[in-house]
Amino acid sequence: MRHQVDSRLTAAFMLSLALLGGVDLFLSRFSKSTNVRGGSAEQAASLQTVGGIPISATAPKVRITLLEEGSGSFVEEGDSVLAHYILNRADNTLVESTWKRGDPVWVTLGNDAAFPIGFHQGVFGMKIGERRIIDVPSELGYGSAGIKGLIAPNTALRYEVQILNINKAKARDWRDNP
Repeated sequence: MRHQVDSRLTAAFMLSLALLGGVDLFLSRFSKSTNVRGGSAEQAASLQTVGGIPISATAPKVRITLLEEGSGSFVEEGDSVLAHYILNRADNTLVESTWKRGDPVWVTLGNDAAFPIGFHQGVFGMKIGERRIIDVPSELGYGSAGIKGLIAPNTALRYEVQILNINKAKARDWRDNP
């Protein structure tokens, strides 16, 4: 079931990024250029990043509600996290729950297209044991594409997430291949 959902989520994620003009922004973080989307240095400087993902100051943002504090190191871009989550639509209709099925998932922050960009932004900075509610506007969820049969177009999402484990990303060394 998860693999079937993943392919639909990946396609929907990429489509929502394309519709929002976010593909250029998302891909720009892999570029060695400091200039985002071909704009001026001033325009590039006006963008902030969340988990290494550039966002504009006027872009929609996730809303985070802390339910339980965690401990240890923070989740950073590239880290893999073992997490339980509940995904609800904004109307509180359950879409998926790893708690219910008893199967937490590993997610690589900033590099897992099965989850929308708003999920990644909301998980950034969490600690082991921490539990949050992450309210994701539709623009940072699955956008106007939605996911057929699961999430209607332009639907805001609500995740409840708890981090169970963090595998820190290996620090890149200048000797590593690009």
